[in-house]
Amino acid sequence: MKKGVFLGLALLTVSFVHAQLNGDGYYRVQNNKTGRFVYVTDDKGSISMSTTSADLYAIILWNDFNRAVSDPASVIYIQKVGTQYDLKSQGTGVYSIIGFYVSLRANTDGTYYAYATSSGITKYLGDSEFSDSPDGYLTSEGSGDYRKWKLNPIKQDDGNYFGVKSEFKDATGNNYASFYAEFPFSFYSTGMKAYYVTKIEGNMAVIKKVDNDLIPASTPLIIKCASDNTSENKLNIQTNSLAALSGNLLQGVYFQNSQPTHYNQVAYNPSTMRVLGLMSNGNVGFIKSSISYLPANKSYLVVPAGTPDELKLVTEEDYTAGVEDLNVNDKKVAKGIYTLTGVHISDNSSSITGLHPGVYIVDGKKLVIR
Repeated sequence: MKKGVFLGLALLTVSFVHAQLNGDGYYRVQNNKTGRFVYVTDDKGSISMSTTSADLYAIILWNDFNRAVSDPASVIYIQKVGTQYDLKSQGTGVYSIIGFYVSLRANTDGTYYAYATSSGITKYLGDSEFSDSPDGYLTSEGSGDYRKWKLNPIKQDDGNYFGVKSEFKDATGNNYASFYAEFPFSFYSTGMKAYYVTKIEGNMAVIKKVDNDLIPASTPLIIKCASDNTSENKLNIQTNSLAALSGNLLQGVYFQNSQPTHYNQVAYNPSTMRVLGLMSNGNVGFIKSSISYLPANKSYLVVPAGTPDELKLVTEEDYTAGVEDLNVNDKKVAKGIYTLTGVHISDNSSSITGLHPGVYIVDGKKLVIR
């Protein structure tokens, strides 16, 4: 079912690779005539070998570079395998889906034709939209210059970079974004940080900074941006990765596709999900949203039913120290065992048997159980 989409995208991508790829790497694929970029918006499709027709509508084309520059769906990894190539994007790949690698043919002007041949019939891939519309679709009936493609290597030191688009500015002027991409990366721009959630406690989401310079592939994150300008939030997209982060409660989705034949959406459940956003006090936290579906390439948090509508972000250091939530009056100390959010657990402060690891207030004093 998925073969058609990735056969089409693979043929497109490889058509650039033959002339411009020096080793494996990340690229944006662009139609030479319309200037539209290729986006992977689904992982499903179909192919009929008897008619050489294919369903390629999971590959959408847009001509706005300002959109492509921060959209992981436009990032394509090309890997050479022998004399052929494999393509990987948005959590899937060509060979794993269609079971074979692809080839190409060069043009004299530096562009390439992407094509497939079966039973003596050759089909060329092209941009199906001949108008000035900003969007288009891939077709297996490409003709003329609309079937010519070029490859743009993603480089942070030139115009074809990848940057994170800030989504939220908090009350203190800091910029944040929810992020989920297949590729591993490090920060090219200074002043950027990555966090993940390790614990949900009362009205808090406890976050931990990623200390490694390299962020593992397919890691859902909260990114603190350097600026609200995408060009100042650049990433170094890497080819090598590390093991997944331990204890990360965040999850992510690659697609939000509402096309009837390519429906690929995850419904948002306000009872058990929270998304990054601005809380009522103007700070960034995890909030209950009115969205119907989770957005593509964003992280989200699964929570127990009954979780507060807003979860403030608290670092592990502040959570452990109880800095924000512990305010004990020495003249009037509440006896018993409480959580940091004030939930009463027991009057018997002489026994901590059965308490889960965490921070508690016992007779007005902080107790850490590891």
